[in-house]
Amino acid sequence: MTQISKLNFNNLEAFFSKASELTLCQFEWKTIEHRFYILREDLLHPALSGNKFRKLFGWLKQYKLGNYSGVESMGGTHSNHLSALSYACIVLQIPCKIFVPIGSKSPLMDKLKQTKIEISEVSREAFRNLREKNESESNGTLWVSEGGKGEPSKIGFKAVAQQIIDAKLNAVVSAGTGSTAMALASFGVRTTALLAVKDASVAAKLEQNNIDVYPTYSISKFGKLDAEALALANTFYDQTGILLDPIYQPKGLLMLCEENALNENTVFIHTGGLQGWMGYQDELEVNFPEKKKKEIYANFDAIFTS
Repeated sequence: MTQISKLNFNNLEAFFSKASELTLCQFEWKTIEHRFYILREDLLHPALSGNKFRKLFGWLKQYKLGNYSGVESMGGTHSNHLSALSYACIVLQIPCKIFVPIGSKSPLMDKLKQTKIEISEVSREAFRNLREKNESESNGTLWVSEGGKGEPSKIGFKAVAQQIIDAKLNAVVSAGTGSTAMALASFGVRTTALLAVKDASVAAKLEQNNIDVYPTYSISKFGKLDAEALALANTFYDQTGILLDPIYQPKGLLMLCEENALNENTVFIHTGGLQGWMGYQDELEVNFPEKKKKEIYANFDAIFTS
């Protein structure tokens, strides 16, 4: 992969058009062997990995072309979106304000409080109301929707979509807002979404875009770890050396294995988010070896290293 050492406003196109490593993966679960491709979007950048990397490009391009005084966004206390956006704003010296639910406490929030990122804690009701905020500009600032979703986020997926099409593969991808799956589909990729959030409106939008939906929230509620999915993540790491994020991918891969839905025409997209393990430090300490723990902590620290 082409590596560009540091993000700046003069290299946005080159920085965000990186291709990812595509690897044939062999994995045995419950005596059944599964062979499929995995796209290592998690390796794109230590602080900007996975689909958050892809989504950021359009938003930063819009900021560059507009006459904005800063960026505002929202997210939960362990938000992968907020960590990626914060890193980009720190490096590019963009004034940034983020809205989080009142009482939010996490390693991410502790780190951000040591930076120039402005954190505004709002009531749960006010936080929910912010989800209805559609305008891209607010008081001269660029409003970036929760999770980085929105029309500007789509263009960052053009390069990866073409990579999948050229390899003649069908994609399976974890979904929260559904924007990654819909972006891939819009570029012609046959896509299956592993929906982690029980949201009928998201499921309906995905299906309207001819995207197959696997409801992984049926395994456990969003944000809740599942013992069997965690066991699968451990086994997957032991056999492949690839660590999955804690929230989305283990449950998605578990459901795909149970449905025998993986084959050599399929690419499982690793959407990054390994810093999410910082919200589950007890499980991290118990389940993963020292080498991998160090990598996760290093990736987390990279968010705050310009």
